This record gives sequence, C-alpha cells and structure tokens, in this order.
Amino acid sequence: MKPINIKNMMASMLLKILTALRILHGKNSQLGAKVARYLEKGIPTYPIITGKNEFDDILCPNCRGIVGYNDMEEYEKDRCCCHCGQRLKWHE
Repeated sequence: MKPINIKNMMASMLLKILTALRILHGKNSQLGAKVARYLEKGIPTYPIITGKNEFDDILCPNCRGIVGYNDMEEYEKDRCCCHCGQRLKWHE
C-alpha cells in the first residue's frame, strides 16, 4: 500500500477552493477582496529590518508585528508571521 502524501493532497484541495472562490469574485466583491488578501499572504515577502543593532526588531511587512530580532539563528526564523499568517522570505 502506498503512503498518503498529506501535503500534496491538502495543497491540491486548497488550490481547488481558492479557484472556486476566485470565480465568486465577480459575484461578490467583498468575498473577492478577502480572497485577494489571503492570496497575497501566501506570497513570501521580506521582513522589515528596523535597525543594524543586534537587538533591533524585525517586523512583518503586512501587519508590522514583531517576528524576530537581528541576531537570530537560522533555526529561530519562522516561515510565516505568527500574528497575521504572512509568509516570510528571510535574507541570506
């Protein structure tokens, strides 16, 4: 028996849902705006670095919530903002 790949199954299901919601955009503009916001959160963006000091905060570009500090280790960096869900793309 083949193992079930949950990630691929969930991704395809989410894609179908988002496609259906996008079709509804023409019927209901408020719903379409919400779908657009959720789609934008899925695109990784660089967090905002507030200063050069090692203890300066790093902010989410979407909600301006604190997602870290300048002297963070690689394993401490989250893939998304814990406040709003915006996907983050960290500088190398």
